[in-house]
Amino acid sequence: KDRALAKLLAEVPHLPPRALALLESLCCARVDSLPPSQAGSSGADASTLGLATMWDLIVQCPRVRQRCLRVVLDCGVAREEGLRGKAIRLLANKLFPMAVVGQQIEHFARDCLKRATKREELTEEDEVDDKSSAVERGRFVPLFFALCTKKHDLLEELLAAYSVTAAQPALREVFQAHVTGLIRTIGGESPQLVALVRHLPEKCVDFVLATLSVLVEGGKLLSPNMVEAVQELHKREGDARLLVPVVPTLSKAEVVKVLPALVCKLPSPELKQSLASMHRPDALSPVELMVALHALDPARDQVPLKKVMEACTMCFQHRAVFTPEVLAVVLNQLVEQAPLPLLLMRTVIQTIAVAPKLKPRVIETLSKLVNKRVWQFPRLWEGFIKCAQQIAPDSYQVLLQLPVAQLEDALRRSPALLQPLAKYASIPHVQATVSRATLMALGLISEDPSVAAPADVDIPAEEDSCGVLPDKLRMCEERTSSCVTEAEGGERVIERQASKTSKDPGVVGGLEVEGGHTTQSQSHIRTDTPMNAVHDS
Repeated sequence: KDRALAKLLAEVPHLPPRALALLESLCCARVDSLPPSQAGSSGADASTLGLATMWDLIVQCPRVRQRCLRVVLDCGVAREEGLRGKAIRLLANKLFPMAVVGQQIEHFARDCLKRATKREELTEEDEVDDKSSAVERGRFVPLFFALCTKKHDLLEELLAAYSVTAAQPALREVFQAHVTGLIRTIGGESPQLVALVRHLPEKCVDFVLATLSVLVEGGKLLSPNMVEAVQELHKREGDARLLVPVVPTLSKAEVVKVLPALVCKLPSPELKQSLASMHRPDALSPVELMVALHALDPARDQVPLKKVMEACTMCFQHRAVFTPEVLAVVLNQLVEQAPLPLLLMRTVIQTIAVAPKLKPRVIETLSKLVNKRVWQFPRLWEGFIKCAQQIAPDSYQVLLQLPVAQLEDALRRSPALLQPLAKYASIPHVQATVSRATLMALGLISEDPSVAAPADVDIPAEEDSCGVLPDKLRMCEERTSSCVTEAEGGERVIERQASKTSKDPGVVGGLEVEGGHTTQSQSHIRTDTPMNAVHDS
């Protein structure tokens, strides 16, 4: 802040070369006379004094302006980072806006940028390895970034240089290290930045991703113009990472539309971040998000099933959002979908793991799946059996609702269920509600020919909600069935006899006519005929 030296030198009619050399040494902090313990701090103070004096001389002394400017420009690409930073701030903030030196500073910065991206201009020392080479060339980059904050039109040239670094990862990292400061300074409303994103050069997507990451820091939303530009860029590039910062600004319909691309193409960290930004009041609720994920079809949406499973698992990990209450609603909605979601049973099993208190709701879901014939869907049927085994014995009541063929299939697939399920079904009040066929499948009763229903009698299971009638009532039913058979047999005999006598005018329909009155003909009815004789006739 002491400008005495600058005032003195500015008033001198002629500056001898030694005076300018002294200033240069101050700018470069070459204070060799100081002890090493003081060289650091004193050198920093000296460089600050030297650069401030150069600034005053550039402004006030046209006769030494070019030489002083050259010293400051050289400091702007110095190897020592502290000195380089001071010089760049002086060049960008104080000198670049000056018309008399602004163009010269821009030209110098442009040449440095070209030098940084061309390997052939480096010395052999700089080519020791890629990392050291990138560090050496990196000192020529920051000045141009600083000028871009003052003149946004330079961004196009910056991106052109950045695209050249695609095959030089170490150098690209040097560029990316300066993106944060650049974007924080110019902001997302810059028309030049929006236009640059809209018409991005090739191999520069990483630059835009870094830009967007800065623009959404602290939960900020992208401007509508930037959102539109990013969506256009995504259509051209197909990089789903571009959508992550955009998702918080999308409507519910737009989120559902881009969901397949996000799930399919995003790496796990970005996918997790994207899913977390979806469930908000103006977009998708947690329930809607989970249902939308289950609605993804691997064939139709070209999303690998494993990626959908990964996305669902990430939702379960957000327990503060996907609470047991939310999961209960999710199960209710998924089980009513047509067709049933492919990952339904996986979600049911995960729900039990994270929310054991929802076991009654899971039992209800399994019961609905029985009514929907879940066994017709192989993957879901396999999950159904696995789930039933996991929540046993609570699932026994649902298993006993299965048709006999499906129950036998389930027991073949999971033999460990047979013995405990049979024990449960043998409880008197449970056995009274179980069909005889089911009890036979469980090995609790055996088929007895003496009491078995006749082969020609069909007793549908729907006649009794609890299954087949108890044995005594069954025997009565069988006797009743036999009587019905005898009666039907007798009627057939009467009909046949009637047909034989239909030609006799005195006999009408098996009845004799006497004196205008009809009397039953005993010759056509044999009440003492055994039942087997009736059948034989």
